[in-house]
Parts: sequence; C-alpha cells; structure tokens
Amino acid sequence: MIKPWSITTTLRNPERLRNFLIVAQQIEGNEWNLETQIKYQILLIQNRFYGYGIAQFYNDLSQSQISLINTMTNEIKYEQAEKIFNTKNYEDPPMRGRQSLNPLKKLGLVSIVNNKVHITSLGQLFLKDDFDYGEIFLSSFLKWQIPNPLSNEYRIEDDYDIKPFVGTIHLINIVNKKWIELNNNPKGISKQEFSLFVPTLINFSNIEKQAQKIIDLRLEISGKSRDEQKQILENYKINYAKEFLNDTNPKKIEKLLKNLKDYGDNAIRYFRLTRLFYIRGNGFYVDLEPRRSIEIENLLNYDNAQSLVFSSKEDYLGYLSDIAQPKLPWESKEKYIEIVIKLVAEIRIYENNLSVDLKEILNFNILPELELKKYIEELRQYRRSLQNKELHFESQNIEKINDYIQILENIYKYDNRPLLLEKLCSLGLNALNDAIKIQ
Repeated sequence: MIKPWSITTTLRNPERLRNFLIVAQQIEGNEWNLETQIKYQILLIQNRFYGYGIAQFYNDLSQSQISLINTMTNEIKYEQAEKIFNTKNYEDPPMRGRQSLNPLKKLGLVSIVNNKVHITSLGQLFLKDDFDYGEIFLSSFLKWQIPNPLSNEYRIEDDYDIKPFVGTIHLINIVNKKWIELNNNPKGISKQEFSLFVPTLINFSNIEKQAQKIIDLRLEISGKSRDEQKQILENYKINYAKEFLNDTNPKKIEKLLKNLKDYGDNAIRYFRLTRLFYIRGNGFYVDLEPRRSIEIENLLNYDNAQSLVFSSKEDYLGYLSDIAQPKLPWESKEKYIEIVIKLVAEIRIYENNLSVDLKEILNFNILPELELKKYIEELRQYRRSLQNKELHFESQNIEKINDYIQILENIYKYDNRPLLLEKLCSLGLNALNDAIKIQ
C-alpha cells in the first residue's frame, strides 16, 4: 500500500538524537539481538532519555517509581530501570529498543554490521564536544533517499524515487517562482501546505505537478471568507487523500490526514536544523533561507532529487555515514569566496544600523579552501551576534513590549500557540535583560 514518507515519530525533538546516540555507545559492539534491544531501551530509561516527564509513560508505574524518575538528584540504577521497563508490560519488549534505534540508523549515525551495533563516522562526529547540528543533519539529509537498501517500506515499483530533503527544497523553490509569476511576493509554503504536499511527494518527477497543486489550491481559496476557505480546504484534503491512497475508505483517509500533520511538523523540525530553511510569516510559512542562497542555488543545479542506485545495504550505509561524501557543489574556493563577499556585505549593513565598530575583514582571497570554510563559520557567528543585538534593541521599544503583552494575553486565539509562545518568551527576555545566551 502506498504511504507518505516520514523521518521519524519516535523522536519528535531532533536534539534528543544525540542523547540516544550517547547511550548507543554503551551497546556498541554488542550483537543486535532481542536481549540487546531490551537492554538499550532500559539504558534510555536509566539515563532519563526516555519516559522522563511524559505523563503517558507514567501510567502503570508505582508512585515510588515515578518519584525516582522525577527526582533528578537521584541516580537510577540499571536494576531499577529494568523494573520500570518490566512494569510497563509491553506486548513486544524488544520492539521498543528497535524503534528507539531506528532514527539513528535511518540518518546514518548507527549501523548494524555483521549483526553488531556500530557507530558510524557521522555518528562519531555528532558525539564530539564541538559538533555542529547543521553540519550533521545537512550531511545526512542530502543523501537520505527512498527507496533505499536499509528499508523495505518504500519500493521503486510503487513509484518511490526521491531524496525527500532535496525534493522539498526544489518544491518550495518552484512554488516561489510560480507565485512570483502571478505578481505575488514569494513566501515559501504554509505549514498546512507543507504537511499535505511534502510527505506525499514520493517521486522527484512529480515536483512540478505538486508545486502547481499548491498554487491552484491558493487560487481556489483566494478572496473567500475564512469559513469558506476552511470548508474548501477540508474538502480538498479529503479528495487529495483519496487520490493519493487510491482508496475511499473514510477511516484510512482520516488516519492519513492525521499522520500527515505529524509527519509534516516533524520534518520541519529536522529540516530546519540544516539552516537551509527558515520560518516566516509569524511562524506559519516555511521558506528557503535567503542567507544561504548561494548554497541552495548550487544544490538545485547539482541535484534533481532523484534517488541513487546502490548494490547493497553496506554500500548505501557507507555512503550515508561518510562525512566526506558527496562533495557539495559549493565546496570550492570560488564559491566560498562568493559566500564570504555576501556575508561581509550583510555584516556591514548590521554594523552601520547598530553604529558599532566595523569588524576587520581578513584578506580572504589568499586563504586556502579549508581556512575559507572555517572563516565563513566565524563570519556567520559574528553576523548572528549582530542580529541578536539588533533584536535586543528593537525589543526594548515600549511599543514592542506592549505588543508582546497583548499577544500573550490573547495567545489562545492563535493556531500556532507553541511556536508563538516560544518566540514571545525570547523577545520578552530580550526586552527585560541584556540578551546574553537566551536559548
């Protein structure tokens, strides 16, 4: 049966991946058998990386077990974690460990070689103290594809043929171009459009058609009242689900639409970590990051999002987990210099607006390629500090503070409450303090 693609629903917060990987170190070299699968899940519970703070997980546990988990000053012994795991009385206990390791396998951080757990070179990079989320996830997502030899979920015979991350970049790029042709300002795609059209984009050859569907839907609801738009959208989603599934079963349609929202939200969280996407329009739209336009343009010209052919699981896994592959289209001295020139121009604008001393710029034309790459990261960090300073100044405006208060008092009226709450808390802290290391 055809179904949409999904990164993972086991770990909705991508930043938890590193914790799961840290625990995976404790079973590296072990046979990936039923015993080890259970052990891995128990170790996650012991380290409070699984179950902690989740009300549903606390069901069936005794009050003393809940208190043990919640009291951070108390160390959970392995035997205690094992009892907690057994108390849950799972129907298939080893499956819990398999599910927890699956996201690490899918992203090329962990592999099962000769039925033994192995942390890949990409995983080792993630475990370093100076790891970079953007570098890790970009390296993985540029290569993650369906179908692939590691999974039987998606088959080429069922029309699966795409690198989802690269395909999403192409889709947003084409939607923006089509929207401009209709004399509109590009805005990326809404989160609702993302959830409906991105996880169901299963073949690179359908990117253009999928983009046109988004445009057609926008035009259909344009000029209508809010209630009319809602009704049109609901009808469209049902008909779209019928077409995708080639099935009219109401339960299957309802399940698909529910899953699509989860899959879309999760994909946005993960894809944003690559720094090639950003959220705009008060959190409602996902667009391509303009500050990474050189990298994005080169990627669009270099990769059409079609999946590659691999002769074995080992070949695909080796490719997925090798941080040196592929050599990216912007990884050349010429492109690095382009990026530096653009960064310096943006930095100068911020410096002038903030009336701060101009940063001394190195003679980057003489720097070797590797030094240029490091210098780009240095300049990006400096630009980020200037952006934070600008945000701090703007936030301290009395009118802005009043705006934050008014929105917070009425936050229940907004659809994107969680994201808006996070944003307003950050802005509020900027307004009240010195904006140092607000996270």
